[in-house]
Amino acid sequence: VTMTFDLQFVQIGGPLLISAPDQLWTHFTSKRYHFKIAYPDDWDAVTSVKHYDYLDSPAEAYVGAGRFKSSGLTLNEWAKGIIAVDKASKYHYALVTNGAFTIGGAKARLLTFHYTWSGKKMVSYEVVAIHGGYLYDIFWVSPRATEAPDLLTFKEMLGTFTFSA
Repeated sequence: VTMTFDLQFVQIGGPLLISAPDQLWTHFTSKRYHFKIAYPDDWDAVTSVKHYDYLDSPAEAYVGAGRFKSSGLTLNEWAKGIIAVDKASKYHYALVTNGAFTIGGAKARLLTFHYTWSGKKMVSYEVVAIHGGYLYDIFWVSPRATEAPDLLTFKEMLGTFTFSA
């Protein structure tokens, strides 16, 4: 593989103007669940809910993240269990995809579910990974009308995810 690129230098010796990017992100550290993740600056972090820390968008999307003892189960066993529980829930989640993923350097599964909540068609992306004897569960929920761009934003957020001590 070969790559070629050209550089063009302008304003040599002149003043350099730097503009802030259109969207800045905030970094969140979960002290309860030992991870870090970045999120859009117009979202809010909520840490008062049992089992998960949440990142709430100004629209209808949100992200939840938590960790649980893995209890010796494998990643695939956890994924299968989550799929079974979600399908049996009152919302009857329909599994759309179950693919390999990586988060914070750890092997993970990325699950996509469709379901209906209060008459609205929704999508849930759920990433599960095992690290240090714990299952990390990170999920995104939003209306299906914005499914494609929401998945891109969720993957951008997951790209900033790190495990912390």
